[in-house]
Amino acid sequence: MSCHQTRMKEDKQKNLSTMLAQYTTLSLLVSVALCATVTITAITSSSVSFSPISININVGDTVVWTGLNTHNVAEVASNNDTVYMAGGFRSGNQGVVPVFQKEFDAATVGANTTYYYICEPHIKRGMRGVINIVAATPTPKPTNSAPYYSGLTMCFLVSLIGVILVY
Repeated sequence: MSCHQTRMKEDKQKNLSTMLAQYTTLSLLVSVALCATVTITAITSSSVSFSPISININVGDTVVWTGLNTHNVAEVASNNDTVYMAGGFRSGNQGVVPVFQKEFDAATVGANTTYYYICEPHIKRGMRGVINIVAATPTPKPTNSAPYYSGLTMCFLVSLIGVILVY
């Protein structure tokens, strides 16, 4: 193989690698765009609270609580409860986890469309919040005979087609 042929082969391999990286990046961006992340901050000043106190999210969204250095997050059964609900989400004891996140996917949400949570050390000072699932049921699959593909499946297929085209 001549130097020219070797260089052409190396250039082709670099181009293939670049194209594969671009397809991978595109599929990651598309999959990230399918679900949102909502941030709730624990505020400590003259009073304590979560901000925002109430949020609306969709199935598949992730909620991230920040500023938990002297706080925690614990799910309770109702807006008036002050004790952690066994089996609910919980960040751990006060100050153990400064950032906590929870994905509200279809398997987790089920029939529950409202989640209540508190900061256990500060519940007597009213530190609580509410998460409302506004799209509680996943989009139904089409009833015709055409196959149904989720957004993540489509991302995978786009990536696979890109890899096949590159090679």
